[in-house]
Amino acid sequence: MTGPPGPEEMEFEPGYLPPDPDEPPPVELWSAVGDIPPWGTALLLLSWAAVFATVAFRQEIGDPSALFAWGASAPRMDMLDTAWRLLASTFVHAGAAHLFFNATSMLIFGPAVERIFTRWGFFVVYTAGGAGASLASLAWRAARHDAGLSISVGASGAIFALGGALLVSAY
Repeated sequence: MTGPPGPEEMEFEPGYLPPDPDEPPPVELWSAVGDIPPWGTALLLLSWAAVFATVAFRQEIGDPSALFAWGASAPRMDMLDTAWRLLASTFVHAGAAHLFFNATSMLIFGPAVERIFTRWGFFVVYTAGGAGASLASLAWRAARHDAGLSISVGASGAIFALGGALLVSAY
């Protein structure tokens, strides 16, 4: 009995090019960046859950004035009050579905960004993306809403920044 057929004995599809023996094998993403526990992602998810649980316990979910007190961003405020809200608003969510979908997205993008950019890079991307998205939302709300309380909450902008970072790293 002989071994498996060699390349000269096998039949290939037309147009098939055998692999170059000098080319290194492809690198798998997770083996290239290591097995890093996503503690930053877990920390953010736990902080979102703690804020949401506290707001729910106080029966303030969906109340715009209560969300504003918790850190929602709103137009036409002084610079000092606006500054801390740019990031604080990323920890406040308007409802259970809002929190669920942001958490699901964070579980998809967060660990990958932590592995590729390091934990500190992950926090920089999250912070810059969240503050930038809050600022953009604030500008849009200031231009579109003339009266009344118009607030913005959630981490969607920060999560989009994490997804953008992954696209940049893939390029």
